[in-house]
Amino acid sequence: KSPYRQLINTLFALIGGIVFGLLLKSVLSDEINLMLVNSLFSPVYTMFLNALKMIVGPLVLFSIASSMMSRISYKFELSVRLMPVK
Repeated sequence: KSPYRQLINTLFALIGGIVFGLLLKSVLSDEINLMLVNSLFSPVYTMFLNALKMIVGPLVLFSIASSMMSRISYKFELSVRLMPVK
């Protein structure tokens, strides 16, 4: 089994989706294409963007918090090492 099998499958799916979209656009009328965009693609697009927005906020918050905590932890370790032992 090839280590690039997943890459090959993804590229075939991408090319197949492009070909399928071009065929639908050429075969179907403009009214049906507009109906498909309004009833199917637009809600999926909106849900995808809303899910992306829900992920980005907490991801940024926790990335900043993690960075701050690692920096604080490093400064604490450095100050503990430099403290004179009594």
